[in-house]
Amino acid sequence: MRMALLAAATFGVATMASADVQFVLTGAESDGGEFTAYTLLTFDVADEPAVIDGCAFDLDYTTNPDGMSYGSEANIGITSPEGTYVVYDMGDLMGWGTGGNWTGYADVTDFDGENPNGHWVVKFFEDYDDTPTPDGTYNESYFNVFTVPAPGTLALLGLAGFVSRRRR
Repeated sequence: MRMALLAAATFGVATMASADVQFVLTGAESDGGEFTAYTLLTFDVADEPAVIDGCAFDLDYTTNPDGMSYGSEANIGITSPEGTYVVYDMGDLMGWGTGGNWTGYADVTDFDGENPNGHWVVKFFEDYDDTPTPDGTYNESYFNVFTVPAPGTLALLGLAGFVSRRRR
């Protein structure tokens, strides 16, 4: 019975040792070029004893109904705390085309194995700066960072279980 409780407690701690992180992108507006990003969001992640095991976009984007912007012109640039910078072209990644409302979900692996802790920067820009401003708006939109416990965390949990077992 004690062994079952120890195993349950260790599993509970291991599952709580890392948590997925969600960045809310809702309300961001897209316009301008890559170096004049219209919306710039920053997120700080702290105390996650984990490594990244995948990321995903879950986006709902509407082009400006008064303009000529296309969903395929939308881009999102992300810089991780470790300095990895990746530009995601929504036309290529999501298959977005002309104006209107676009939704999509896409998995990306560019940050796999990195530490999620630190300062993240997300910027929104267009391939072509249409008028009027902004070219588009992100409605209910998120960037999800999926994590797994860092190898050291699992090793410490296993060692703690081994030591507590040896003492008896």
